[in-house]
Amino acid sequence: MKTVPARDLEQLQRAILALHSHRDLASFRRAVPGIFLELIPAAHFALADIRIDLRKKTGTVLNLWERPTLFTGEWLAAIERNLYDHPFAQHAPERGVVGTLRLSDFLTLPQLRRTRLYREVLKPLQSGRQLSSGSWAARAWRPWCSRGRSPPPISPSATGA
Repeated sequence: MKTVPARDLEQLQRAILALHSHRDLASFRRAVPGIFLELIPAAHFALADIRIDLRKKTGTVLNLWERPTLFTGEWLAAIERNLYDHPFAQHAPERGVVGTLRLSDFLTLPQLRRTRLYREVLKPLQSGRQLSSGSWAARAWRPWCSRGRSPPPISPSATGA
């Protein structure tokens, strides 16, 4: 059985204490990006509340907490145009939430690169790697992501807007 290194365990314990120190939801949400960035080595962290409307086939970003702030209005508009077509958004309502998913569970890399989602949302991030997860609660999707390197702010020309 593999043991957790003492340094990692200490970081996890500090993160848990920091998360528990926030007694109101607004304070907690503001603190989460910084706490995760201390725990998971990354250049950027984002947490979002997203609503997927299955009837209208649309998606809306309700709230976004990130550190540092990189996502511009143009990028948010691009993500909203593509939310309903995101493989994760299609999967959960059809099959239920079954745990961690990867884009590669749905698409090969060449298939992904041919999608509007990739062209408008993922490619402009210029991320070397991305760790992301999502959870479903009361018909809202809460994805979080942590990226390996900092991209420049997203410009309208990068998204084709």
